[in-house]
Amino acid sequence: MSGKNAWLLGSGDPPPRQPSIHEMISLLEAELAKGDAVYTPAELKQLATKLSEYRDHLRVLTQGG
Repeated sequence: MSGKNAWLLGSGDPPPRQPSIHEMISLLEAELAKGDAVYTPAELKQLATKLSEYRDHLRVLTQGG
């Protein structure tokens, strides 16, 4: 199991290109799946919040407000 994704936590260098919303959702889901073996409870909450926000953005874009 690999380590933390510092960029998703707001402290690392960004990727060379901005991931799409679908890519971000997949990335966040994968990081959340690592659970407390890698992340603290506060970090997991932060990632879960971001995932919820990206899912909401995707819903608005695909289904409207």
